[in-house]
Amino acid sequence: MSKFQKTAAAGTLISVVVVLGLAFRLSTTAVSPGAATKELPARPAASRARAMPVRDRPMIEARVPKQPPRVHQRSTYAVSAPPNEPDRVVAELKPAASAGNPTAMRMLGETLDRCAHADMRSDSELEAAAAKKSLDMEFMAKKGIVTVMEGETDATKAAARMAASMKQIRDSCAKIADQDRDAAHDWLLKAAEAGDPEARLPLASDVIKRSKDPNLLIEQRERLDAEWTQLLEANIADGACTNMELNLFWQNSRDPILVYIYAGILMRRGLAAIDSLPPETREQEREALNRNLKVYAAAVPEDQLRAAEATRDYIEANYCSNFP
Repeated sequence: MSKFQKTAAAGTLISVVVVLGLAFRLSTTAVSPGAATKELPARPAASRARAMPVRDRPMIEARVPKQPPRVHQRSTYAVSAPPNEPDRVVAELKPAASAGNPTAMRMLGETLDRCAHADMRSDSELEAAAAKKSLDMEFMAKKGIVTVMEGETDATKAAARMAASMKQIRDSCAKIADQDRDAAHDWLLKAAEAGDPEARLPLASDVIKRSKDPNLLIEQRERLDAEWTQLLEANIADGACTNMELNLFWQNSRDPILVYIYAGILMRRGLAAIDSLPPETREQEREALNRNLKVYAAAVPEDQLRAAEATRDYIEANYCSNFP
C-alpha cells in the first residue's frame, strides 16, 4: 500500500455502506489543509457513451483499458450439489471441466480455491470467528442500517448459521484430495485462456498477493503489478466493472491517478446508495466519501487533476455504466 493510501486508511473508523447488495468499505480520515477541496460530482448518466475530450486524450489513452468496451453476460454451469458441499460440487464439475467447458473450468477452480483457503479450525474456534464477524451487523444496526448475513438480520442468529456453514464447508473440503485443491490456480488459468473473463478476478487477487512479498526485486514487483492490472482492465473492458474490480484497483495500485479514477467510480456508487440511508446517517456518510475523494485528489499532481477527472468520467460512462 502506498504512502497516500496509508494516510487514508490507517487508524480510522471504517465506513460500511450496504444497500441492495452494494457493499464497500472506505475510511473516514481527516484531510490535510492542502488537499483538494472539490466535492464528488454526480456520476454520468447510465448507458450513455462519452466521447474522448481532445485535450485529455493522452492521459485517457494511457489509463483506459487497452481493449474496447464489450458486453459480457455472467455464465454458469448448472450443478445440483449445494455450494456448502464443495466435494460434491467438484465431483459434478470435473468431467465437464476436463472436457474443456470454460465455465466449468472456472467454477471448478473457484470451488477448489475456496477449499484451499477454507478455515479448518475446531468447532469452538469457528463459532468464535463467526461471532466476531457478526459484530459488524450490531455496529450497523446502531446506525440504523439493516444488514443481512447468512439470510438473517439478527446478529446472534446470523453468527449461529455462519458457524454451521463454516463447519460444513470445513468437513466437505477435507474430503477433497490435496492434489485437487492445489490445482485450483491451473483450472482458473485454463478458464481464462479459454475465454471466461470471470476467471481473471481470482487470478488477479493471487498476483496481487504475490506482489506484496517484501523480498521481491523492484523489477519483479513491477512485472506482477502490470500482470494484475492487465487482468482487471480486461475484466472492465468486458463490462465486469464490479465493486470487486474497483476495490482491488484503488487498494493496490501504486499509481495515484488510477487510485483516484477507480476509487472515484466506487464512491459515486456509494453516493447513490447513501440516498437510501436514514436521514441521520446520510450526511455523515456523504461527508466521509467526500473526505476520501480529497485525500486521493491530493495525491494527483495538480496539473493532471482535470485530465484524471475526465479519464474517470470516460471509463465510467463507456465501461462501467451497466453497474449500479
